[in-house]
Formats: sequence, structure tokens, C-alpha cells
Amino acid sequence: MMLGFGLCQVAGAAAVSETNRKLADSSTVARPAPREKEARSNESRATDQASPPISASFGSSGMDECWEKLQAARRPSQVVRLSEACEASFPGGAFAGEMRKLAAGAGKVLEIQHAVGLSGDFFEDSVGNPEYRLNLDKAVRGDKNAAYLVAIAYRIGTSGVGKNLRRMEQWLHISAGLGNGLASWELAEYYNYGGRVADAARFEKRAIDLGYKPAFRLPTRGY
Repeated sequence: MMLGFGLCQVAGAAAVSETNRKLADSSTVARPAPREKEARSNESRATDQASPPISASFGSSGMDECWEKLQAARRPSQVVRLSEACEASFPGGAFAGEMRKLAAGAGKVLEIQHAVGLSGDFFEDSVGNPEYRLNLDKAVRGDKNAAYLVAIAYRIGTSGVGKNLRRMEQWLHISAGLGNGLASWELAEYYNYGGRVADAARFEKRAIDLGYKPAFRLPTRGY
């Protein structure tokens, strides 16, 4: 049974490297970038979603103050509340549009948080190196690929965090819920290895529905 989850880890390695490169490139953008479609490998076949950069300047002290408060937010509920307040203070225009996107992304994470049964403290970890912290901030704001990289950090025990399969599972849940097919497939493999056949079947179906195409069906499947 270990073969399935092990092969899935190998299959995800290339996707992790490529996703890391793309997230690193996006972190230097001075302002929130428009949504872009990026090519994906046959392994994931999922469409990247835009992730707001961690810093910006809008040419208005009030808008910049709003953005600074959003930078400091660590919980999805905080991001939603602050984004909605900023939009209400500065309605219309590009700034309001960015606030709506932030609220929508964090709102999805908040829904998953409640569905999985996580507390707000889950997002307040002070561990990790700068790369991990950047991915964590983006994940809280709805970036499915950043959430996947957080999960991988816990699976391997890298980026300044210790190996923690429970945390890996929780972040794979978040990434899959945001639409990452590879995360959903790896979650299915993890559950299959652990004998949770119904959960494995559910996340396998979701992965395929999201466009993920595995190289072959493993003979270790329990269903």
C-alpha cells in the first residue's frame, strides 16, 4: 500500500519545483497583478489562480493604510473583514476590485476552514522561513498552489517547519478545496494508504473532475 503514496510523492516533486519558481517570480510584483493563465503539466492540468502580492502602493494614504492592515492579517476571517471594510471605504475603481478578489479568495479558505473543523489559530503559526511565510500568506488569501506548497513543507519537513503529516493533510484539504487537482490526488493516495477507502474515492474523483490525469491507475487501490 505504501507504493501508491510514495509514487504520488515522486510525481508531485516536479510540480512543486515549478510552482515554487512561479510563486517566487510573483512575489516581486509591486502591485496586485491581473489574473493570468499559466501552462500546467499533464500531471496536474489545473489552472493557476492569481495570488495578490504581499505589498502594494496605491497612491493614496488611506488605501495604503488599508493594504498595510491586510498585510498583517493572518486569518482568513481577518482578510475577509478588512477587505470588505476597505472596499466600503473606497468604493469603485481598481482598488475596490482588488479588495473584492481578496475577500473572495479568503472567503473560500474560511469555508474550507469551517468544513475541516480548523480554528483560526491554525493560521497563526510563527514557524517557517521567509519562503514558507510568503506561501502561507498567499494560501490564506486563496492561492491553491501556495497552499499545496505549505502542505509539501510539512510532508517533507522543510522551509523551516518540522515534518507533520497531520498538518500536511489539513493543508492538502485546503489546496484541494481551492481547486488544486494534484493536492486532491495526493490526499486520495494518502487516505488510500491509511485504509480510508471512502475518503480516498471522494478525493480521487475530485482530482479527476479538476482535470488531474494520473499516469496510470495504481494496483494498490482499495476500491
